[in-house]
Amino acid sequence: MRIGYAIDLHAPAEATDEVRWDHVRQQAQLAEAVGFDLVLLPDHLYYAAGGAGDYARDDAAVGVWESVTVAAAIAASTTTIVVGHSMINAPYRPPALLANIATTLDEISGGRYQLGIGSGNSDDYDAVGVEADHRHDRFREAVEIVHGLLKRGHVDLDGRYWSARHAELVLRGPREHGPPLVLAAGGMRSMRLAAGYADAWNGFAAPDPGHAELRTLLDHLGTACSEVGRDPATLGRTVDTLVDPLDLERARERSSVALLSLASLGIEEARCYASTDGTHASRMDAIAGMADLVAAAHTVAGAPS
Repeated sequence: MRIGYAIDLHAPAEATDEVRWDHVRQQAQLAEAVGFDLVLLPDHLYYAAGGAGDYARDDAAVGVWESVTVAAAIAASTTTIVVGHSMINAPYRPPALLANIATTLDEISGGRYQLGIGSGNSDDYDAVGVEADHRHDRFREAVEIVHGLLKRGHVDLDGRYWSARHAELVLRGPREHGPPLVLAAGGMRSMRLAAGYADAWNGFAAPDPGHAELRTLLDHLGTACSEVGRDPATLGRTVDTLVDPLDLERARERSSVALLSLASLGIEEARCYASTDGTHASRMDAIAGMADLVAAAHTVAGAPS
């Protein structure tokens, strides 16, 4: 089972030093040295004080470094680790531009980029001028354009929300069909989209060794594959999950067991969000503290592919 580490790019103004580029680079390079297969970056822009979202605070606005810029810098600062997102927020960027971004990142990384896309959230859309209505239909059109450009090099779509008329992706990276396309999906409509277009599906796995909710999601994913006529064995399965390497929540053992048990459900890639106190030092300690888990994850289902 491949294992990834999610690097945090969020900070309020008074804690900017914790996510300076030097620190982000050090975390990515340590993750590579420890043996992680990939690093993931969040794709958000802004959280208003008192607003919604997982990283919002009541007393201060929270900012986020722009993720594709950071991804390019990490790709140029590492040699083996895969670089990706968790996930690209589809409404932020026109899909034809996103396809160009993805193949450029694949070129910079020497074929180490993984494109993950989700339908997004609306936590900051008003603040940054992004349209947020009809989220699924917008996502579907974006996926069709990105898929066509990456996999075939051309697309012609005149959609209601996104268009790419007779568009071509002339410059291609090192892989003929572009980087792997991973789609985040929790509902049946999005799962059918993943089954129809993606190389892999992404969902959430709670740190529960029994994985009851995840098992239900995987059953729904199998149904979605049947509905679109896809062999389920050809669709990769990835999950985001929570770990507690520093035992801050007194749940290190439980989260470790839950992580390693994912392989028995056919999960090929686990992306870890580690509990830390939000400082660069604790994030470095968390990465180093997961070395045993990384090694064990690679052993559970053989070497990472």
